[in-house]
Amino acid sequence: MEIGKCRIGMKVRLKEGDVATIDELYSNGAVRALDGIGVVVRRWASDLTPVSDPCQECEMAATITSQCKQIADL
Repeated sequence: MEIGKCRIGMKVRLKEGDVATIDELYSNGAVRALDGIGVVVRRWASDLTPVSDPCQECEMAATITSQCKQIADL
């Protein structure tokens, strides 16, 4: 997975098969995440697989997408 597609709060699957939640992103392509029992793990974004897209679940997604399109048009 690319670092640009990672989002804070996003659930991801680690290489080991465990599910974790991203809580910090680093410019070098790494992420910090919390696994299911609260253990902090640091991984390269390229070693992660998305489990769900929190943006799709967000009630503001339609408004934000519309605003992004307006900004892009400017």
